[in-house]
Amino acid sequence: MEAGYWIGVDTGGTFTDALAIDAAGRLHLAKTPSTPHDLSVGIMTALDLLAESSGIPARDYMSATRKLAHGTTATVNAMVQRVGARVGLITTRGFRDHLILMKAARGVGVPDAEKVAFSRAVKPQPIVPYDVSEEVAERIDYSGRIILPLDEDDARRAVRNLLDRGVQAIAVSLLWSFRNPAHERQVVDIIRELAPNLSVSPGHTLVPVIGEYERTTTAVINAYLGPVLDRYVHSLQSSLKEKGFAGQVLLMQSDGGLVPGPASPARAVTTMLSGLAAGVLGARQIGALLDHPNLITIDMGGTSFEVGWFMADVPSWRASRSRRASPRMSRAGGLRRPRSTSLRSAPAAVASRAL
Repeated sequence: MEAGYWIGVDTGGTFTDALAIDAAGRLHLAKTPSTPHDLSVGIMTALDLLAESSGIPARDYMSATRKLAHGTTATVNAMVQRVGARVGLITTRGFRDHLILMKAARGVGVPDAEKVAFSRAVKPQPIVPYDVSEEVAERIDYSGRIILPLDEDDARRAVRNLLDRGVQAIAVSLLWSFRNPAHERQVVDIIRELAPNLSVSPGHTLVPVIGEYERTTTAVINAYLGPVLDRYVHSLQSSLKEKGFAGQVLLMQSDGGLVPGPASPARAVTTMLSGLAAGVLGARQIGALLDHPNLITIDMGGTSFEVGWFMADVPSWRASRSRRASPRMSRAGGLRRPRSTSLRSAPAAVASRAL
């Protein structure tokens, strides 16, 4: 390990926890209440406590820090509390309704206990209101062949309509874009031409798999959370720089990997389960040290309650959230797959269940 400090920070809805390790393997811990109005404030307080416990001035401590890895609930909390950006959607003409229709299969998106009362279930309010859903003339078939070229004038009309209605981000999800993303790329180019600073989430870059509902929900959620995470990362990096930190900020993702902070807002949806992933991977390491390949992990925070497990050292997960957060079918944190789900496939599972 290189000289200096490596710091890990986990921000939850109630507390912010920080851990630092130096080149000699010494550990320092800090815990402080989270600051919902600006989560970076709680992080900086935790870092000050780490420096204090080490007996080193905070600026010197941060100047000597090489890397800071960060797991955050900023995006999942924004999703559960429904405080994301105002999102517009552009989709293929004739498919404006599929977010509202959801999946046709009985019981998709609701827990087993509620399937018996499915006819009385209340759907959540859509993240994308109907008045900011636009259709464009284009069509690509299942093989990726262009049947109807994109009408660029129609696309410009759609983008201008959304901008006039005050959207802060746009999701783009066209039929069969995972086979041929040419039309989605054209729409993205038009958006950037008309609104260079607007957050854009094309479905084919996030979940290039069959299923327009899964791609669209992923794109919509990414657009909904991207500006939230962008503000958060910008605030955090500015505060760290003022404290003398010149190293790299890395954000935990739902698959357990790390992404550079500045790159994270473009794939904000992949951070939704970062807190869960960090805890599960930490438990896996402890299990390896203790020779316990089968483990159950529980992570209870102020906003969500999450359970993970390992069977023969292979991770699976299931998450649930407070019933008080939103209507019965709003499964923003209640994310499930029919079978055991690898952490690596978590982002797609998140999006396909969140609406």
